Formats: sequence, C-alpha cells, structure tokens
Amino acid sequence: MAFIKGEGGVEGNEREGNRRHGVVFVHGVGDQRKSDTLLDFGTPLLEWLKGWYAAREAPAPRVAGVRLAFSPVDVGDGDPLPRGVVRLPARSGDEGDGPSEWVWAEAWWATSNRHPDFFTVLTWSVRYLWQIMRRLRSATAQRWYRLFPGSNAPDSTAPPFAARLVDLLNTLGMLVLYLLGSIAGYPVALIVMLLAQIPIPVVQDFVLLRLLRRFLMINAGEFRTLLTDDLQASNMSRRVADAVEWLVSETGGRCRDVTVVAHSAGAVVSYAMLTDPACVGTAARVRKLITLGSGLNKAWDIAPGLPRMQRALPGHIHWLDLWASYDPVAAGWLEPPLGAAAGRPPGGRARIFAPDPEVVVAQRLTPRASPDPYAEPDPAAEPAKGAAPAPPIFWPVSEQVTNRMNVLSDHGGYWANDEQVLVRLAAEIDAAFYRDSPFWTGDAALEPGAARTEAMRRAVLDRRSRVSVLAAIRAAVVGSGLLLVWRFLAELAAWAAGALAGPAPLPSFWTVTYRELQAMQRLPAPPPAPGRLVDLTAALLGLVWDVALRIPIVGGLVTPLLTIPFWALGSAVLAVGVMLFYLWVPGVLWDRWDARARARANRAVARAGRPARAGRSAQSSGRR
Repeated sequence: MAFIKGEGGVEGNEREGNRRHGVVFVHGVGDQRKSDTLLDFGTPLLEWLKGWYAAREAPAPRVAGVRLAFSPVDVGDGDPLPRGVVRLPARSGDEGDGPSEWVWAEAWWATSNRHPDFFTVLTWSVRYLWQIMRRLRSATAQRWYRLFPGSNAPDSTAPPFAARLVDLLNTLGMLVLYLLGSIAGYPVALIVMLLAQIPIPVVQDFVLLRLLRRFLMINAGEFRTLLTDDLQASNMSRRVADAVEWLVSETGGRCRDVTVVAHSAGAVVSYAMLTDPACVGTAARVRKLITLGSGLNKAWDIAPGLPRMQRALPGHIHWLDLWASYDPVAAGWLEPPLGAAAGRPPGGRARIFAPDPEVVVAQRLTPRASPDPYAEPDPAAEPAKGAAPAPPIFWPVSEQVTNRMNVLSDHGGYWANDEQVLVRLAAEIDAAFYRDSPFWTGDAALEPGAARTEAMRRAVLDRRSRVSVLAAIRAAVVGSGLLLVWRFLAELAAWAAGALAGPAPLPSFWTVTYRELQAMQRLPAPPPAPGRLVDLTAALLGLVWDVALRIPIVGGLVTPLLTIPFWALGSAVLAVGVMLFYLWVPGVLWDRWDARARARANRAVARAGRPARAGRSAQSSGRR
C-alpha cells in the first residue's frame, strides 16, 4: 500500500481499484466563517455514512488529511482551501466493491465581495418580496389539488389524508402570516432606516438597527451583488472554480470526477461558474451539480433578462435539484424565465439543462413539457407516425423533500433530513446513477418502475407523517398565540373607546390588581412630617393624584392607566409560557422522536434485502 502526499497536503490511498471522488460544498449568502460550510455540510453526511456502515456491521469510514482554516477575509491566491478525505471501506457483502475515497473541499465566498449601502439594499429587497408571495400562493393551490388524489402508485410516499390536510392548512397560514408580516415589517424597516441617518452614536448602535442592517447588507446585499455587479460575481464564482481545480489536480485531490453540492445562493454562484465560457476546462471535470434550496428562482425573478443567468449547463453534467416544500428561497422547482432569446422560441423558457445523449441514457431522463416535475411527459417526444420528431426538452431532475414544514427553518433544514437528502447525496456521489449505489438500495433489487426500496418508501412516508404532527403542534401554538393577541387588542380597543365616558376597568383575565388599585385610590394620604423629603414627595404625589381624579376626562383614565403595566406583564408571562411550551414539545419530545426515527430509517435502508436476524426479528415482533 503506497501513500502519496501532494503539495495540497491530502494523503491518499492509491491502491489499484480505489475510487476517488471529489465533492465541492458551496454555501449561500451569509456571514459564514471559512471552514464553516465544510463542517456544517460534511459532518451530517459523515454521521449518516457511519450509521449506514454500522447497520451493515462493516468498518466505519475514516477521516484523514483534514485542513481547516478560519481566515476572517478572502486573502486571494494564498488562502488555504478547507478540505478533507473520507475513506470508505469495502461494504460488507458487496461483491467486487472495494474501498473508495471522497475528497471534500469548500468553496468559501462569503467575504469575496463588497456590500452595498443600507438604503440601496432595503429598497431593492422590496422587489422580490411579492415573488415569494406569488410562489407561496402557487404552493397552496398545489396542496389543495393534491388533497384528494385519484390514486396513489405503489411507490407513492404520499402521507395519509390528515397529514395532507395539515400541510394545506399550514401553507395557507404561512401565506397569511407572510402578507401580514410584510405589511407591518417594511414600515418598521423604513423607520429604522431613517433613524440610521441621525448622526448620534446611541441611535445608530440601537440593537434593532444593527440587526436589521446586518441582515439586509449581508444577505440581501450579497444576493444583489451577484446579479448587478459582473466583476464581483465573477470573483465569487472563482472560489468554486478554484476548489474544482484543486480537486482534480495532480498536486491536490487527484479526483477522477467532481460533484458540486450548492446550497441557496451558492447554486447561483456554481451555475454561473459552470456555464461561464471562460471556465470550460474547469467545468469539464465536473460530473454532477446538486442544488439544495436553490436561489436561482429568485435570481430569475429579479433579473429575468440577465444573459449570464440563462446559459445551458454543459451537456456532460447531470443536474439534481432538491427543494423543501416550505423553503421560501427555493420557492418550488426551478423555473427559468420566459421570453424571446437566442436558442428558444418566443414565449419559451431558457434552456438551462441540455444533457448529452449519454447523460440522458445513464440517468434515465425523461423529456418534460415544462419544468414542473409533476407534469406529464412531453407528448412531442413521441411524434405521430411519419412526423419528424421534435427535439426533446429536458429539465433538471427535481425532487421535493419534507424538512420541517416551517417557512422559517426549512431553508437550513436539508442536513437534518436523512431519509430524503443525505441518502440521496451519498448515492449520487457514490455512483454514476444513484439507484445503482448500495447506499440507495442496500442489498435489495428495485422493483420494475420503482424509484426506491420498500424500506426507503416506508421511511419517507413515516417522515412526512411525523413532520405533519410537528406542523400541527406548531399551528395550534401559533393559533392560540394569535387568539390571545387578538383578545388583548380587542379589550384594549374597547377600553379606549369607553374610557372617556368614565372608568373602564380591565377584565381580571389580564390583571388581578384592578381592585387593589381602586382600594389604594380611596386610602387617605398620611400627613407629611416637616423636614422629611420622602414624606414631602408623597404629599405632592397625593396632591397630584387628587387633582387628577377631579378632572372629568383624566379621572376616568388614571386607574386603567395604572393597570396597563400589570396588564402587559400578565400578557408577557402568558406569551413566555406559550413559547416555552412550544420550545419544549418540538425541541425535546419531537426532536428525540425524530432522531430515533431517522436512525431506524438508516438501518432499514442499509439492510434492505438482507434477511432479518432472528433475535432482533423476534424482539421487533414483540414490540409490535
């Protein structure tokens, strides 16, 4: 066994027959530190692999040659590339399958750009808010149509009716909350922006202003730069190209092929690099592009006429797009812009995926009439007898996954989805066609026309049903909170309307201090002792109290106004109680349930097709 160490610092086992695959992890917008992406993406995938091998009683994967760097900024060509090697042993029971090595590298571009100013980003961000609303409305309509499916295929992972109903109601609620949040949020942002112009440090250091400025300038600002600044966009894409070049170089990773795994706006950066005519040589070494929660739809919504965002991916690259059902960034499957441009008819969509015939055969691709993955196959692919066949149109393979059915967390939840995401990533990296990988099938043979084994189908079905329980709990808590807020505001409005006519006591539901305050009002003030400042102050306050009570309008407001602090305190205590309950149920009970279910699904997928061990089979039967 010979070990070779190149200048890049990665040691590799070069024994004959080893397979060496390169993987580039590309992050989205944000203030990630260098090496964060390699850790955030690589650790869950590594843990999934360990669980898979453990279920098959095979040696665990080993990690070697890890090089992490935590530079605060992009320092150019001298910046070390975060990377590492995962050595996968021969899989127990897989005939003719030897060990393999996956070389992971990070494309870090978080500080490879200059942010625009706060005002520019705030006004620009309004442009794509309504695009999110439009796509969320479309998702709600889709769930309504799928609430009563005519029939389910044997391979279907559609959950029961109750789970589909929760999904529909949850989407509808998210649509309403998004609308209300945007109506209330932008005026607040505008006020904060105006406050930011006041040259007073205590105002400019206000926590809300700092948080809002940071969020907009780092997140929306970077995305805006990708679409409006060609120089900086090219520099960001350079980071992905550098990672690919290092992986395939003889002094670096020495990988025979590369898979680019890009999240969020990292999909925009990766797509731009792979379709750039100046990067043809680099793109030639890439085998697959896998996008998760892609920001491409946002890019096309905001800049539909940008030429560099409408090029076709090189024909030798296969494209898989994974998107979560509640991810507001992906907002559904990839939909390139409509319009007339070179290479497509007027009103047609940009051809972003034009695979070579070899890729079509290897990946079992089917032409589609539209990017919609649920659309029927393209009828033009089967022309009438004697008619000239129309050129087939292919779109990226689009897979919808279920994270947590939460618009606030689904975008970052892909790495906690073992049953649909991590298993698919492992299979795609491992094999040219993912269904040929034991990571996908175990030892089972897929039924004709089936996309997954029965063990995996049950795992996905269980996940979707399990997440629907979480969504139902969340909807109940949020709905209860909204009802409490509504009651609070309704009672406040009723009190304000009747306060001018006389005292308007608040209900004891919100405060138990009203009667005590009334009793305090009737107590006589003690006579002041000469020379004592405290007693003199008390006397003055008592005088103000008596005068206030004798004024017709003010007298009716004194006691209710004094109840407001207790009213607010009671509401805050109630809100905190609701939030603690919400955090306890999903954060403790459901998370534990989910972790056990994911581990169980991993074992079932890994051992699919293998005979059950007698001891465990008997135990399982007993548990049932």
